Amino acid sequence: MLLLTVNAHDKSLKFPEKVLAKWHDHSEFSGAFREKYRDCKANYPLDLPNARQSSGEAPKKRPRTGADESAAATEVKVEESALKDVADLKPLHHKAHIVSSPKLNIEVCVGQAVYIANHTNEVHVVKEGAMIGGYWKGKFWSTQPAKGKDGAEASVAAPTVADIPFELSGSTSRVQMNSKVVPLGSLIKTKREISPADALVAYHVMRDQPTADDASAFVLSPKAFTVYWKMEDLKPKTTKTEGGGDDLIIPAAHIAGTIPHTKWSSSKYCEVLWAVKWPSVAAKGLQPVRPLVAMKCTVTLPPGKALEIVPEDV
Repeated sequence: MLLLTVNAHDKSLKFPEKVLAKWHDHSEFSGAFREKYRDCKANYPLDLPNARQSSGEAPKKRPRTGADESAAATEVKVEESALKDVADLKPLHHKAHIVSSPKLNIEVCVGQAVYIANHTNEVHVVKEGAMIGGYWKGKFWSTQPAKGKDGAEASVAAPTVADIPFELSGSTSRVQMNSKVVPLGSLIKTKREISPADALVAYHVMRDQPTADDASAFVLSPKAFTVYWKMEDLKPKTTKTEGGGDDLIIPAAHIAGTIPHTKWSSSKYCEVLWAVKWPSVAAKGLQPVRPLVAMKCTVTLPPGKALEIVPEDV
C-alpha cells in the first residue's frame, strides 16, 4: 500500500515523488504503473496543480529583463498556456544548469518531459543556437560491413535508439563549428572559395541543387553506410544536498543522453545537431565531432515559470 501525503493548502493528495521517479519510466514496468497512476488521478484529487502558484501570485521581487536586442529576430513568443509554475512540475530524474544561462535549469521530469525552468524572481532569456545539452563520452561506429580473415563480410549489429546517426540533408542543415551554430552551406561555400576539391562532407554524397535564393545550395545523401555515435552509459555521481536528499544536478554536457535523441528531435524549440571540424587531411571532408542539443529559437522565461520543450510521454 502506498502512503499518499496530503497537501495542507487544499487537502488534495500527493503521490510519493520517489515512487513516481522510480517506476513511471521503468524499462519493464512503466506501462502497468502509468495505467494505475491514471486510474488514481481519475478517481481521486491526486497531484493537483499548486493552487497558490497557479493563482498568478506576483513574485516578491520586481523582475528585470535579461533580453538581448540581438535575439529579437529569432525570438518565439511563448504563450502563457505553454508555461507551467515550477512548483507544479513532476518529480525530477535529472537537471542541469544551462551553460549560457546558468540561472536557468534543464529539467528532465517523470514521463521524460523536459523543461527549461526559471526558479528565480527575474526574467531570463535562452538565445537561439545556445547549447542546452550535450552527450557523455562515446564512440563512432558504422554499418559498413567489416571483412573477416577469410574475406567474408561479418554481420553488423543494427542501430538502436541509443545510436545517433550522422546524417545531414544539405546546405540548410545547421551545424556547430567553433562553438557557433551556422548553416552548413556557409561552411561549404567558404571552403569552395579556398579549396573547391576539399569542400566535401564526410560519409555523404553531395549534389548541387541551386535555388532562386541560393545559387550554391546543395543536397546530401548518405553513402552506402551510415556513421553513428554511441554514447557510453552515464555514471552519475550522487551527492547529498544540505537537506540530506540526493543531488540530481549533472553537467549540461551529459544531460542530452538521459532521453532518446528522437524525443529531442521532435521539439519545436530545440534540435539535435552536430559539432563539426575540418580535418588536417582536407580530402576527407567535413568531419563529425559529436552530437549536441541546441535551441532553434530564442525564448524568454518569466519568473517562477517553466517551458516544456520536449513533451511528456503519453
